[in-house]
Amino acid sequence: MLLRLGAVVLLAVSLVGSSRAQELTGDKAEQVTKEILKIEEERSQALERGDIATLDRILADDYVYVNVFGELNAKSVRLATTKSGVSKHESLKEDDFRVHVYGDTVVMTGRASGVVNYRGKINNKDRRFTNVYIKQGGQWRLVSHQATTIAEQ
Repeated sequence: MLLRLGAVVLLAVSLVGSSRAQELTGDKAEQVTKEILKIEEERSQALERGDIATLDRILADDYVYVNVFGELNAKSVRLATTKSGVSKHESLKEDDFRVHVYGDTVVMTGRASGVVNYRGKINNKDRRFTNVYIKQGGQWRLVSHQATTIAEQ
């Protein structure tokens, strides 16, 4: 199932990228990158605070999230587990961002650290993530988030 989801996300990104020809560069890409980094900071703070209204605004209705345990979750599950405290970001720091702009689609990778309490299990291992943002109704919305624990060396 996860392999299929990954293939679908990659196919979607490749089709969007090919329909727009190539990655945007220059002033337009810089402006979009600033917008996405601002939204990503808002999302990070919302996860720490359990701010459901902000998460609801940022996440697209068809948002999917693959967590470090390989679980596939929809927006409704993400909001419910955050609201109930089943998933609690006690601290969250993101960095090492790489943002690629393809018209109204952005593929972003980065590194996350901090403490996440999920179903009573503490995860304080660093993670790599991939986010896919699309512009809907003039707003950037997160449609996909996938996190992978960084293997210890």
